[in-house]
Amino acid sequence: MTAEEDNVDYSDNFDTPEEIIDFFSIDPITLPIDKEFHIFISYKTVEPDRSIALKIDRMLLKQGFKCCLHERDFLPGDLIVHNIVQNIERSVKVVFLLSEKSRASEWCQFELNVTETIHIQERGYKPIIVKLDECDLPDTMKRYTYLPAASPPEKWIGRLSKAINDQTDHLITNRRNIKFVAVPCIDYNRNKEHSIAKCRYPHICVKYIVSDESCDGSCGKNHNLVTDQSREILVELGFITDGNLDALLQMYRQKCKEKLAAMPNNIVTGPCCYYNKKGCLLGDFHCPFTHICKDWFEGKCGNTKCKFSHNILNDHTKKLLEIFEIDTYQEADIILNAYRAKYPHKKFIQLPTQTISKSTFLKDNWLPLFGGVLTVVGVTAFVVKKI
Repeated sequence: MTAEEDNVDYSDNFDTPEEIIDFFSIDPITLPIDKEFHIFISYKTVEPDRSIALKIDRMLLKQGFKCCLHERDFLPGDLIVHNIVQNIERSVKVVFLLSEKSRASEWCQFELNVTETIHIQERGYKPIIVKLDECDLPDTMKRYTYLPAASPPEKWIGRLSKAINDQTDHLITNRRNIKFVAVPCIDYNRNKEHSIAKCRYPHICVKYIVSDESCDGSCGKNHNLVTDQSREILVELGFITDGNLDALLQMYRQKCKEKLAAMPNNIVTGPCCYYNKKGCLLGDFHCPFTHICKDWFEGKCGNTKCKFSHNILNDHTKKLLEIFEIDTYQEADIILNAYRAKYPHKKFIQLPTQTISKSTFLKDNWLPLFGGVLTVVGVTAFVVKKI
């Protein structure tokens, strides 16, 4: 393979090195159990591209490789988009025959985008680029080395088969799993001063990433996922930032939403800081924090005209309380007390005096309070939690 270099002309094929790889000595790798083809050949159905694709198919087939050609292997009657995605997923790799004609083909570009998306999602290899003529490389391809193929396939089929067999792509051999997802920085989105150099969360608009309501950019926050600050963080976490950026953005959004959705299952969360400032940027569906007044939750809100909810059973909060395994069919004061007792991040939480007895409180909250100190004076109780 050769890389795209400035001031280098590959059109004069006589100056390129002779083929030194013996194609007939290369046996295909064993297909994984979930794959049907060694390669998916992406090409424009015009000449000479089509003839080259068919010749590659015949030569590789004789050597034992299995190739997917859309003219032969697509399921009749199915949508073209479905055929492309399904057959690329059924192939170990994708060979992209690049020419002036395929470069202008919307379907060929779609096949390349699908390949890059699958690669970024750690489910496949990078594309193999075979350059058939002197066309310019699209920007999305300039990061890949390519195989110059102006000469007949017999000259370079050995190098192509070696590339097909190569399994050194770290995404396949190392299978990096993205176990931790750094969601957009809360302090950045709240305009709170903090050490940017030490911050390990991307400085990007949280509404742009998570909320189902699109952000038009008037927020003044960054909408670029691959700034120097965020790129370093994402790379450390296992994301691939040098591929299809649209696919990267889609994957990051998905991972952030999955993390937020899983958060209440792992820890009892408290009142939402966004909700208690200027409105939740995440939206009711994705926010893992309760949408209630934080001062009221702590027993400190005396504002009779408070604009934040004092209803422990508003729709969003009730949904989270049920995830926290708090019985939402009791009286509101008891529900609030049970929630306060389970929330682990407060030193002192004053419990109201009405509707709760000492015995009921001990029964409902003894286990969550284990390891803390409980003091009951008359009818007023205070929970003292250790941090």
